[in-house]
Amino acid sequence: MSVNANYNGRQPNNTAYIKNFVTGVVSDLWKTITFDSKGYLAPAAPMYSNVYIPGDLFVGGTITNPSDLKLKSHIHHLDDHLIRSQLDRLVPRRFKFHTDDRQVDHYGLIAQEVELVFPELVQLGPHQTKAVNYLELIPLLLSRMQHMQSEIDTLRTELEQLKVK
Repeated sequence: MSVNANYNGRQPNNTAYIKNFVTGVVSDLWKTITFDSKGYLAPAAPMYSNVYIPGDLFVGGTITNPSDLKLKSHIHHLDDHLIRSQLDRLVPRRFKFHTDDRQVDHYGLIAQEVELVFPELVQLGPHQTKAVNYLELIPLLLSRMQHMQSEIDTLRTELEQLKVK
């Protein structure tokens, strides 16, 4: 493969044949590891431990986060009253991204607003932009839903008892 390509004065299409435009050898960036007879792709160096994808990400399988008990410490039950007051402060929004050529509607939260309520769920990403860890919102929402279902069940029981009287 030639490192010097002639594009007749035009800019190359950097999304096609991306291997032609990556400096260095791919093995410098990524390594393969085998665990439980499965192959995994891992960053070759700590400086490559984060991945930024400026477009959509399509996953043919599942996205899985480590959650084993042996990886965790200081485990506590969630305080539903605190969670309720915090979740009630979050405002879901509809918006468009400046960088989205399709200009389609998206749904989510504003990182600066989430940061006021759950600062641990907001991280600084590329280009000094803030990002929300939506996956860690799920346990908070699940806890709140479980508490709400308990309240619904209690109210149903009370309603049935009133009907019997």
